[in-house]
Amino acid sequence: MKISPSIILFLFVLSVLPVNIFSQEDNSHFSDVFNREKPYRIFLPDDYSTSGKSYPVIYYFHGNKGSHVSRLSDVLAGLVKEQPVIIVAWNGRSVDSDIRPYNIGFHSNINYETQFKDYFPELVHHIDSHYRTLTDRSNRAIIGHSMGGIMSFFIAGKYPQLVGSAVNSKGSPEFFIGYPENHTLYCVRYLFKNLHGVNLRFHNSTTGELVYLNDEVHAGALQEGNLAYEYQVYEGGHSLMPRGLKDAFDFVVSSFNNPNPAPERWHHADLYPDFEVWGYEVESDLDETGYIEMRGVTKQGMGITTRKWQPHGRIIPGVAINVKTPPLYEPNSAYTLLDFNKTQDIQKLVNVVSDEEGKISFSVNHESHQIGIYRKRDPAEVVYVSHKVNDENIFLDQKGTCKLKLRLLNRGGSNVKNLKVELSCSNSDVSIANPVIEVDELVPGEPEWIAQDFTITASNPPPANGAPFRLKFHLSISDNKHTWRDEFE
Repeated sequence: MKISPSIILFLFVLSVLPVNIFSQEDNSHFSDVFNREKPYRIFLPDDYSTSGKSYPVIYYFHGNKGSHVSRLSDVLAGLVKEQPVIIVAWNGRSVDSDIRPYNIGFHSNINYETQFKDYFPELVHHIDSHYRTLTDRSNRAIIGHSMGGIMSFFIAGKYPQLVGSAVNSKGSPEFFIGYPENHTLYCVRYLFKNLHGVNLRFHNSTTGELVYLNDEVHAGALQEGNLAYEYQVYEGGHSLMPRGLKDAFDFVVSSFNNPNPAPERWHHADLYPDFEVWGYEVESDLDETGYIEMRGVTKQGMGITTRKWQPHGRIIPGVAINVKTPPLYEPNSAYTLLDFNKTQDIQKLVNVVSDEEGKISFSVNHESHQIGIYRKRDPAEVVYVSHKVNDENIFLDQKGTCKLKLRLLNRGGSNVKNLKVELSCSNSDVSIANPVIEVDELVPGEPEWIAQDFTITASNPPPANGAPFRLKFHLSISDNKHTWRDEFE
C-alpha cells in the first residue's frame, strides 16, 4: 500500500509538535458585557475527554501588553499535566488594539465604560456552562502577574463569594479603577479587608521598580491580620518566571484541597455604587470617587458608611444607600432594626418585616452607622463604636503613657452582664498595662463609654515608607457564654 506524501508530512508534523499543544484550545464567546466576541485560551487535563469528571478552575490574568495567548502557555500546559485542573487564560484588553489591559491605571488610562469587574462573573458563567467544572468557590482560583496581579486581588476581593484562592505575582500596588468620568484610587495595602475567607499568596522580587512599593503592600497584609496569607520574595526582577508560576500553581492546588471557609464576620469596601458581596445586595446613588464600606458584618448587623478614600477618608455627603440581606431570617417575620448613627450620635429603632425568602431591606444615608437586626431575647452582640485618648483625640502619644477609653454597643436583642473586655496589639512596641477590664452590663441599643480606661504606652517608630502607619488594636469581649471580636485603629 502506497502512503501519500501528504499523510507522511502530517505524521511528521505530529511527531515534532510539543505534546502539550493538544491540552490547550483557543476559543471565544459572545460577551454581553463587551457586546462582542471575547477570546480565551483554555488548558484541559489529558483525561478530560474520557473521564466524565468535573475539575477545579484556575483563571490566569496576564500583565501589561499581554493577552490570553501567553508566552508561558507551555508552562501552563505542563502544569495541567501534573494536576487534574482546568486553566483559563482570559483576555484583558478592552479593545483588541489597546495593549494596556483592564482599563485601569492613571487618569489617562481609563478610557472605557465597560468594566472588567462585570466581565469576570460572565466569563465564569460561560466556562461553568460549557465545561465540566467544580462550581463552588473553593474550587475556583485566580493567578495574576503585574497588572494581572493587582486585578487578581481586586477581583477576589470584589467577589470573595466566587473565589477561594488568589495569587498576586509582583502586582501593581495601586491604580485608579472605575469609569472615565468617575474612578477611584484602589490601594492594595489598604484593602486586604476585602479578602478574608480567600487563601492568598503574594510574590515580590529583589530588583525592579515595584520592590519597595510592594514591601508596603506586604505590610498592609500584616496590618490587616487574621488572613490566610503567604508571602515570598524571588531573586531577580519583575518578570514572571516558570518557578514563580509553578509555586503559584502549587499554592492554589493546595487551596483546592484545603479551602478557607466563608468568614462568619467580614468587611468590604467597594468603589462602585451598586454591588453584591456574600449574598448582600447594595445599591446607592454614589456618583463620585469614593467607597461604600461595610464592617463587622454578621447576621446580627453591620457597620456601614461612605468614605472618600481608604482607609480613613471623610464621609461623602448626599449618598443614599439601600441594603438587602441574604435569606438569613425567618420568612415573613417581624424584627427590630437598630440604627445608631455614629456621626450624629443618635439611635432609632425601626420595625421591619422579612420577605418571603427571609431577606431584610433597610436604608441609610452617607454617615457612619451601626446596624443591629434582632428579635426580643435574641442573643447579644457587642461591637466597638469609638475611642478617645486622654479624653481629647484618637491618637496615642509616641512613647508617652496614654489613657484609652472605649465606647461599646450591644446591637443584639438581650442584655449582657459581667463582661470581660481584653485589648491587644500585634505590635511588640506597644504595651498595655491593664489588658483586661470588666463591664457590669450593656443593654441593647445604648452605646456606652466604658468607665475604666486602658493604660497604653506606644514606643513604635513610624514606618520609613508608605506602609500603613496606624496601630491596629484587637478586642475580645466575652461573658460566660459568648465571645465577640472586633478591631480598630
